Amino acid sequence: MGNQVHEVKPRWAKGTAQRVARLLSDHIDELERKDALLGDVFTVADGGHRG
Repeated sequence: MGNQVHEVKPRWAKGTAQRVARLLSDHIDELERKDALLGDVFTVADGGHRG
């Protein structure tokens, strides 16, 4: 939203907040999946040793 936050009407605030929360949640889920995938790749590349 950045510089356009002033364009959010008060009546839209709850829906906007819910949408932002949902988008953040989706991004966090995606990062967790990517992190797990990279962890698996490094585990295999390291011969099964992680840490």
